[in-house]
Amino acid sequence: MPSVTELRKRIEELSSTIELRRVSNEEHQTQVLRGLEITRSDVRCDLNAMCDPVARLPVEISSTIFVCCLPTDTDYPRPNCYDAPMLIRNVCRLWNDVALATPALWVGLRFDFRLSLERPSDAPSTNHLGVWLDRSGNHPLRLSLGGIIPCSMYALIKAHAHQVQALELRLSSSAWEAFGRESISFSALQKLTLYPRTTNNTNLSHCIEILRRAPLLVECEFVYVYCRDGDLPISQPLIHTCLQHLRLRGATDRSCPENILRHITLPALETLHITDFNIPSADFTSFLARSAPPLRSLSITANYDDLGADLRLVPSLTQLTLKCWGSYNYSIDILGSLAASQDSLLLPDLCDLTILGRFSDYYDTLLRVLQNRCRPLASLRIVLPSMTVDDKPPDHILAALRQFAENGVRIHVGTEDNNFIQ
Repeated sequence: MPSVTELRKRIEELSSTIELRRVSNEEHQTQVLRGLEITRSDVRCDLNAMCDPVARLPVEISSTIFVCCLPTDTDYPRPNCYDAPMLIRNVCRLWNDVALATPALWVGLRFDFRLSLERPSDAPSTNHLGVWLDRSGNHPLRLSLGGIIPCSMYALIKAHAHQVQALELRLSSSAWEAFGRESISFSALQKLTLYPRTTNNTNLSHCIEILRRAPLLVECEFVYVYCRDGDLPISQPLIHTCLQHLRLRGATDRSCPENILRHITLPALETLHITDFNIPSADFTSFLARSAPPLRSLSITANYDDLGADLRLVPSLTQLTLKCWGSYNYSIDILGSLAASQDSLLLPDLCDLTILGRFSDYYDTLLRVLQNRCRPLASLRIVLPSMTVDDKPPDHILAALRQFAENGVRIHVGTEDNNFIQ
């Protein structure tokens, strides 16, 4: 193998020859010059490989360094030549070889089929998806798929489905129908996010079906879930024994007659966050009684009188968020129970309490919660819609709350950006 000195000398010789050829006016020089420039480029690659500190490292260490270069702002990087791993491949042949031999560089991918079909210059072709997935070897995959999946892609997705641990689906209604017909099972899936690619909502039957196909699922988020009449031929709720974290957000009024909690039983559930819509009280009560989950964190709209009775079904709660934007603040009934001297019957392990809504007439009750709990709260947040004079707590309440804050309780009373306590 040539030494560094020899390679540099060779580059100088080639550069001189190229310049002489360019100066001369001999005919048929174009092809000769191109060959010389290619040879010089190859020699430079060899020199870079010898001088490159990465080249002197074991491949295992180089691979680890390259993996640390992956984008950190998303689990699903969109392939482009400005970020790893594609950027690494373009440095030199050695780095390219190491990148291709490092499956961990190819385990995350965001792919928009609609973009690849409509604007091929702005997105990799569908063929690139297969090449990318093959480079991942047998490593666990994180995939984000959107748009309308071509029929030719389902066989590829099915072949790698057993590797997928995190999946984000941004599909249109028609794509969902096709996806359902393929009966793809995700036996290793642990994290799932479903939301609509366009204004169409995520159909509830699709959500139920993919839960059936992912028996090891731990974390799940459904966005804009709704149910069409006659859409659910489900006589018994689906029992999912592994799901621990469920988030439902952005639904419409169509969710109310048939909501997803009516059709699932989750005995391992630890986190339930419901945003932007109301769950019928009877369905919520039935879900909690049927599942008997070890729930630790609950975020829900407080919109009915019997919420306190439902909370007694989950005494394991440590974090509670109540959203009360209506004309009546139903959280007041909960606060009354929490402030009672016999509060051990209601959420004895509660540490963090957040209430969103107007609160001007109930600060005395709030103060009793802090004073009477057998287990003191560690955090209390009252998020108000505005910072008007009517919303401001009385001076004696502010003084008492500040005293609790000085004693270590994290207290916020105000809007998201402003705190009366500070």
